[in-house]
Amino acid sequence: MGIDIKTNGKEGYEVYAIEDGFISRMVTNYTGYGKALYMKIKSEKTAVYCHLSKFSSELEKELIYRQSKDNAYHVNTYFDSTNFPFKKGDIIGYTGNTGASFGPHLHFELRSPKGNTLNPLRQGIFISDTIPPVLKGLTVFPLTQETLINGFPLPMEFSMIRNRNNLYSISDTIHCTRGRVGIAVSVEDKIQQNSNIYQFYKAEMFVDDSLVFDFTYDSISFFQTAQMKLIENREFGKAEGLSYHKLFLKENSLFLPNNELSGQILLSPGVHILHLSITDASGNVSIVNGKIFCELFNSKTQQKPRFWLRRKSWQTKSFFDSDLQILNSENGVFIEFQNSGNLSAIYGGLLMNNKKPFNFGFFHTPPQTYYSPLIPFQEFKNINSISVLTKEKPIEF
Repeated sequence: MGIDIKTNGKEGYEVYAIEDGFISRMVTNYTGYGKALYMKIKSEKTAVYCHLSKFSSELEKELIYRQSKDNAYHVNTYFDSTNFPFKKGDIIGYTGNTGASFGPHLHFELRSPKGNTLNPLRQGIFISDTIPPVLKGLTVFPLTQETLINGFPLPMEFSMIRNRNNLYSISDTIHCTRGRVGIAVSVEDKIQQNSNIYQFYKAEMFVDDSLVFDFTYDSISFFQTAQMKLIENREFGKAEGLSYHKLFLKENSLFLPNNELSGQILLSPGVHILHLSITDASGNVSIVNGKIFCELFNSKTQQKPRFWLRRKSWQTKSFFDSDLQILNSENGVFIEFQNSGNLSAIYGGLLMNNKKPFNFGFFHTPPQTYYSPLIPFQEFKNINSISVLTKEKPIEF
């Protein structure tokens, strides 16, 4: 949760101490943060400077000494306050492109005394920003087995209608049956004259004026950093170039201080008002309004799914836990299957009678459902075969 400061494609810009303090740690690595310095400052926080090309002269001498001593490039050394003290404004290093960096820049972090990564834009580092977050899409997830979204037991994407600069509405009423649902949004936060995409600061979700979810990016612990997939879904919407942030969490989640505000929505029959508020670090707010219609049973007619049995396998062991299932809708079909493992990079294809292929990627809905995007009837009606494959296990139907 740091910030990346671009350096116009160049290396070697001076990097300064943000406060009085001392270098508490020096790291050099071919991966990760590359050449990095950790500076303990007066407030007991730690400032982290990453991907540097080189350190200040005295720190560079120390680095060369330790590399020579150990006959290794990698260094991970700790210091106390007497070794390398610095004053605010002193040069401690120079920007670079070392480690897991994809272009010259400075990655900067602030960490609490307990080691949690703090949001630097909420810690006195000011960047002029008047642009509110941009909402790109909204997805509704069925969280219980009996729940249908618009007639299907699958996540459904809804587009956003931008009415004014920071006011959005959902393109259609959300229909759901009994059970719990969760909401995820795709958000981009930008700053004027800057192409970087920033993380939003705060998300609130209300149903019928009652707060059901509240999440703030003030700080993230080391353990939370390793579990970001619990709140971010980078696979769903990937084909459209979207990344979704969940506004629902499992009970006892590392990110959930209040179990009563898990975002898992259980609705009574009737029409409900959905209201989302997304705020960036500068206080710019975007609002989303929509409606959810809940009924105990699904009134929309849905054609009976067709089942396709596996006819030929190129491997003796299939990764399917159930038959491939075809779900019909008003505008096309979905292809679905179950797998209890954690598959990745799963692709499907339809081979038409005219030998023209139609290829697509599968989405994953935890814990074990994989499904295709909507396939229009005109693409589906003249098929000769269906294939589902990973790199290791292609299967045809």
